[in-house]
Amino acid sequence: LAHPRLLEWNVLVTVLIFLHGFSDIVDGMLARLLGWQTLLGRNLDHGADALIASGLALAEYLAGLMPGALVALYLLRYLGAAAIGIYGLATRPDVRIAPSWIGKLATLVAGFSLFLFIAQPLVAPDLVEHMVYVHWTAGIFIVLNIIALTIMALKDRAFEHRKAAAKPAKRLDRRG
Repeated sequence: LAHPRLLEWNVLVTVLIFLHGFSDIVDGMLARLLGWQTLLGRNLDHGADALIASGLALAEYLAGLMPGALVALYLLRYLGAAAIGIYGLATRPDVRIAPSWIGKLATLVAGFSLFLFIAQPLVAPDLVEHMVYVHWTAGIFIVLNIIALTIMALKDRAFEHRKAAAKPAKRLDRRG
């Protein structure tokens, strides 16, 4: 992505990034619908998302497709959340960042903008100068997400406690 010699691989990279995003959505839906959720799986999923989004943002920056201020916002959003998650898991495994609609929306917009920049040469090669507005829109959502999380933290609503699984009471056998 970041080097002109790799442009011949743009179709393959675009397809692979699309398949990653699609499989991530399907994986999440199946986990919720079928009860396949585990703490390890959730954290591995968030970690993979953070690494891929950060890597794409850096690659787009190195290719000259994204301004430095925006790559800093992406890295703050994704690597910051990953660091907080790792720290939280290590120190308080019963607490996690509470999901919010602005956080989900920011993730959707940021992920979509990263994908659009990769797909743009294939689907709309003449729109390259207008694509910066896509990233600025994602940047606005990322800033709103950071502000919302800060306000939630100040109001003590940024974290939620996971409910401990209730252990079934032992039954005493009264024979005899």
